[in-house]
Formats: sequence, C-alpha cells, structure tokens
Amino acid sequence: MKKWLKADSLTVLGAAAAAAATRFFGVQIDVTNIAAAAIILLGYFKAHEYVTVVRGANGLPIGFKANSRKFIFTIVAFSLIVADELFKLGLGNELIFTLTAAVTGYNLVEGKKDAKQAEQEGTDASQSF
Repeated sequence: MKKWLKADSLTVLGAAAAAAATRFFGVQIDVTNIAAAAIILLGYFKAHEYVTVVRGANGLPIGFKANSRKFIFTIVAFSLIVADELFKLGLGNELIFTLTAAVTGYNLVEGKKDAKQAEQEGTDASQSF
C-alpha cells in the first residue's frame, strides 16, 4: 500500500481519474492539459526523487526546498495549465507541450546537477573524516 502513496503514483492515478471524470460526468477538460499537467508533475517528482536517492546514498541530509527554481518553474507551469482550463485562455496544444517540455527538461538537467553536487559533497565529507 505504501508504494501507491508516493507522489508520482498519485499523479498518475489523479490524471487517470481526471480523464475518467471528463468522460463520465461530461466535464470538458482538454486531454492535452491533463497529459501536460501529469508530465510536468512526474518530471518534477522524478528529478526530486533522483536527488533524494543520491543524497541518501552519500549519507547527506534529505530535505525539501520550496524555494528551488525547479519547484517554482513547476508550480508556474502547472498553474498556467490549470488557468488555461479554468479561464479558457486558449493557449493551444503547441504552447502547452512546449512549456511542458521546457520545464520537464529543465527539471531533469537541474536534477542531474544537484545529484553531481550531492556526490561531490558526499565525497568531500567522507574524505574529511
């Protein structure tokens, strides 16, 4: 049961529930927006999980920084997608997926940088003892 309560599992289940609700209740949510929101959230959670695993493997403290650029960009992109759906902004599929790709790619690159930094911090800490 515990593995279903992870953020990435809940994102997939939430996206599936939103897609099913659109069909069942007749709510008009664009499937593109559902997919883009799920991809943005999954990309962020996977990048964060990668850094967390590397930090834990190197004996470093694991924490969540709400002021990180990855988090801020993810929230802004997710908010734009939600605003597009709520206020019918008509941003277009191309713009939505470009935004999704840019934010997800940024999260991947920054996650790799953070993981390298964590490995270096772990190496430095083990050499100092």
